[in-house]
Amino acid sequence: WKGFVMPPPSELYLNFILGGLLYGVGVLFLFKALQTLESSEEVVITSSRVLITIITAILFLGESFSFQKGIGTVLILAAVILVSVTKSKFVFDRGVIYALAMALCFGLAVTNDTFILRSGVDAVSYTAIMFFLPGIVLLIARPRALTRMRHFAQPKVLKRMLLMCVFYSVAAVSFFIAIEKGADASQIAPINQAQVVMTVLLAAILLKEKSYLPRKLLAAAMVLAGVLLIR
Repeated sequence: WKGFVMPPPSELYLNFILGGLLYGVGVLFLFKALQTLESSEEVVITSSRVLITIITAILFLGESFSFQKGIGTVLILAAVILVSVTKSKFVFDRGVIYALAMALCFGLAVTNDTFILRSGVDAVSYTAIMFFLPGIVLLIARPRALTRMRHFAQPKVLKRMLLMCVFYSVAAVSFFIAIEKGADASQIAPINQAQVVMTVLLAAILLKEKSYLPRKLLAAAMVLAGVLLIR
């Protein structure tokens, strides 16, 4: 649809390698965390990647972060916690460590993405590269995974995978184009967390998950207010 533009091979190659490592290792930490944590716990803990992105974007990219943006970020993170926390007891265990490690990797990765895209790299082409490189990293880490790929060739699984790929592709391209068009990493990171509340609301509508509905509606209003403050 748009064409593929290969970035200059002699420039930013270290940043591309860093991006592949951060996303690849980050995904591995995420799945390790999900093996021991409930999804609601994982969502809250990994939301801390927003703070990593904000801090590193200010330090390394020279981005500004106003009081208004700070209030918006707090509202969005508070909304994520509001819709995600269902347990009163919190235990700091190995799963929490994995989740925090994932947040560190992904938080740094977004700042690295912003640096690369501000250097004139095409956002759509960059999406393809940054989906490919983490796969290479994971393949090097777990080469035996190739023997299990046949499972994804089954028609029922493949159909669902293709649908998921479409949604993920649109989301990723939109994310990187937003950065390419001038959005700050410290803006994009907290706004991107609105996906958590949107998922909960869509589950309430499409999957009839009606529990804690007033809390979910309040969280949606908080996210809307937070996005308006950050924009």
